[in-house]
Amino acid sequence: MKSIVILLTLFLCGGAAKAYTGEIKYPVSQIPKELFKNANAVLRVDESQFTIISPGKATYKSTWAITILNKNGDHYATQYFGYDKLKTITSLKAALYNAFGEEVKRLKKNEISDQSAISSFSLYEDNRVKIVEFVHNEYPYTVEFEIEETYNGLLYYPGWFPFNSDDIAVQSSRYQVFVPKGMKLRYKEFNLSSNQNEQSTETSETYYKENNGVKIQEGESQTIYTWQINNMPVIEYEPYSPKSREQVPCVYLAPSEFEMEGYKGNMDTWKNFGGWIKQLNENKDVLPPATVAQVKALTQDAPNDEEKIRRVYKYLQEKTRYVSIQLGIGGWQPFDATYVDQKSYGDCKALSNYTHSLLNAIGIKSYYTLVNAGPNPTPMIKDFPSTQFNHAILCVPQPKDTIWLECTSQTNPFGYLGDFTGDRDVLLITPEGGKVVHTPIYGKKDNLLIHKAEVKIDAEGNGKAQVNILYKALQEKRPGNASELSLEEQKKWLYQNIKIPSFEISQFKINRKKDRIPSTTIDLDLTVRKMAAKSGKRMFVVPNLMSQWTDIPVELENRKNEVVLNGSYDFVDTDTIVYSYPESYILENKPQDFSFENQFGKYQMKVTVEGNKISYIRRVEMNRGRYPKEEYPALIEFFKNVVKADKQKIVLVQKEG
Repeated sequence: MKSIVILLTLFLCGGAAKAYTGEIKYPVSQIPKELFKNANAVLRVDESQFTIISPGKATYKSTWAITILNKNGDHYATQYFGYDKLKTITSLKAALYNAFGEEVKRLKKNEISDQSAISSFSLYEDNRVKIVEFVHNEYPYTVEFEIEETYNGLLYYPGWFPFNSDDIAVQSSRYQVFVPKGMKLRYKEFNLSSNQNEQSTETSETYYKENNGVKIQEGESQTIYTWQINNMPVIEYEPYSPKSREQVPCVYLAPSEFEMEGYKGNMDTWKNFGGWIKQLNENKDVLPPATVAQVKALTQDAPNDEEKIRRVYKYLQEKTRYVSIQLGIGGWQPFDATYVDQKSYGDCKALSNYTHSLLNAIGIKSYYTLVNAGPNPTPMIKDFPSTQFNHAILCVPQPKDTIWLECTSQTNPFGYLGDFTGDRDVLLITPEGGKVVHTPIYGKKDNLLIHKAEVKIDAEGNGKAQVNILYKALQEKRPGNASELSLEEQKKWLYQNIKIPSFEISQFKINRKKDRIPSTTIDLDLTVRKMAAKSGKRMFVVPNLMSQWTDIPVELENRKNEVVLNGSYDFVDTDTIVYSYPESYILENKPQDFSFENQFGKYQMKVTVEGNKISYIRRVEMNRGRYPKEEYPALIEFFKNVVKADKQKIVLVQKEG
């Protein structure tokens, strides 16, 4: 902050090197000083207009300028503009200004990079991207961008998200949506109130009304919706906070009536939206007669439906592979089952539809399902039907349980979703339309990490260890993936991920059980160098061999947000390690037994001694949930207690004589 003030003083007092006769835009001197705090950049102006022409056509215009304060904000000088056959870019301009607001550079057309946006995992997409990149090393500087786009197909309306990072402040941002008279606009606001918007003046032709932050202006042929914020500083990061949607002003938009490539639909309810997806999938489940006969033969002697489903899933995994192909009604319509059967590949939509077709051939009902996939995703807005999905899976209801199938993986355990699609609301596409349900939650009874080891320490402080590690459910993801690697790659993975300093692997084995709750077991024979630190006649051993906690959340005086521990914090870890030490040593000191419990979890540690063997037993249990912000100090206390207990040492001393 001090360097910025000095720089601004030089700019304001010293003046430019030579007279500048052009237009002055975005001088840094006009940024309110409170916006510099914790900021790497300031969004100076953000003016966007989305004009809906019909249920299938719209235009979008946007001008925004970002002042970059230091090198940590340089990434804002590079912008990516995606387009495809449903969204075209009709105009793209950009310019760079110095701290005085003098234009330094204006973008030339030949400086715009235009390339395919095919993902690394895609066979084909019709997406492309234009890239604008400014490079400048005199801070602060400002980059300005202007874009105009046309939309042909309106399943999605662009929303308003002034804050896209936790290092940018907002000086001014305004979003306007122009809707034809009589057409319905659906919107969902977060963290907005009417007093954040500037008051507008009534005229004889228009009138305004307040509605949760939006200003609605009724004209002769259009209704104009306006959202605006001014002079908002950086939203400071707080550990274990809710998703940004709960902290920053933003607006989600969605159509009511819409049209995509001739397919018309309604999104007022999940049922209606699901009905539109069902329409896209109609007649896509026809299989070649030979494949139907093959699947029936494969499952005819299965003792029950679950075994039939398991065999079909295995058939899918062995026959097909995942390839992203983003085509078909804006990427929403799957290829038909016959295509997948012939080509043996498909994207998530095609493979889920193909599996649905295979099960249908043997008389088992299943539902194509839309989901927002990825670890720790932003939750679905259940009361706002809209396009909140990026993936498709399959739901197979059974009398006593529901089986969920991830159809894109050749290695995924049968019936297991993990943190990629588990524990979230999803949209089933049923014969009646869309229906919101929740995928399986994996709790602490499932998410286990169990360490067992026998360690022999020699007189030099080195150790030989036989280690057994069991991972289950969400804790099994990375070692489970490692089990699919070659032996050479498995060994490399072990060296990178086993939390023991200075060890060598003599033997190892990784074994994965692909059950509904998968588990992976690792067996290791290790040589551990300098397991015990020697000092004179004494050896010091930290008995927590593999699972020490070292990180403590930062303390905050005035926390603003609730404390959120997501599903990855719903687990139980246990350690049982037996140490044998040389007969020439005796135990001088052992860690004190310790237990601690609060709303966030439990910790227990106990050390017992029998002869020259020391048994170390440790158990940590964490509780997922949302907690009042006032309980954040209790979370810090929990972490501090665990870190302190995990550091305790055993002290051995040589016998006299």
